[in-house]
Amino acid sequence: MLRKLLPAFLLLAIAACQSSPKGYEPPHLRKLNAKEVLDRARQKRTLSPYVVFKDSAGSPLSEAYKEKLDRGQLAYDYYVDANDELVELIVRESTYEDDLLDVQHRTLIAGLRPWEEVEPEKSVDCRVQKRILQMVYKREKELQKVRDSTDLERFMRGFSRVRFSSDSPYRVIDSMFQENKRLVFGILEKCGVPTKKEVGEQGMMGLFYTIQHMAEPRLRVLYYPVIQESVENGDLKPRCLAVMEDRMMRDFGKQQLYGSQLIKKDTSDIWTLYPVRQPQQLNERRKEMGMKPIEEYLESLQVDYTLEGLGIEEQ
Repeated sequence: MLRKLLPAFLLLAIAACQSSPKGYEPPHLRKLNAKEVLDRARQKRTLSPYVVFKDSAGSPLSEAYKEKLDRGQLAYDYYVDANDELVELIVRESTYEDDLLDVQHRTLIAGLRPWEEVEPEKSVDCRVQKRILQMVYKREKELQKVRDSTDLERFMRGFSRVRFSSDSPYRVIDSMFQENKRLVFGILEKCGVPTKKEVGEQGMMGLFYTIQHMAEPRLRVLYYPVIQESVENGDLKPRCLAVMEDRMMRDFGKQQLYGSQLIKKDTSDIWTLYPVRQPQQLNERRKEMGMKPIEEYLESLQVDYTLEGLGIEEQ
């Protein structure tokens, strides 16, 4: 239940403190918490070539450690000196919180490509933000019908908009996506993050769907804190945060935590879950976030699926 109550940056900071290697603490250095790590990323402060990597015993990295680090299988804690210069990185086994931090860190360092950027609608009137967001919600529900009738998986792989013909359903989807984003980003920029009291449940879901369904992974990560804040304040349900994080993990090739993301098995029409971290506890985590057991969720999708790799017996 802790994940429902605390900001993600605080969770990450707590996780980092708890996972610090007790056998080795760099002398006279201070460990950065997650918020500080992300602040440095916003400032585009990349790693210095003089930074020293060590293992949890304070020794130079072995070749096996280096290989695992290169494959993204390890995480590290950041230590700075009295001048706030990064001096040492202590490498260790990664946690889910590390994965979430890494996704945000990489996105902030890289920034957006020109074609990923969206110009917010500057003419938005904050007095009618409820009406706007409820309209966005209704559009999203209509778009769902279009997506269900097209090869959405192909569309979401990033087909360029300039390749869509005028009568293509992809153009319809994309044009509505773009319009919804301009309106939502305009509200966020001009009016701030709305509340359920201000815009209603449908308005808040319109906000969530717009950010969740964006085709640009890094743009979604940048707006993830909006969903995070809304869940923490009780304006969105915890499952919205779960689905958002799963999507981010899939986008960046990391294991999901709540099992909301599916992939097609081989070239068949059978679906399976995108890889899940600690699958034996999956339903327990889903329950904490107000989600159905994974079996019920998959049945409700009315698709052919397998629970392969989860260690859960199929009925």
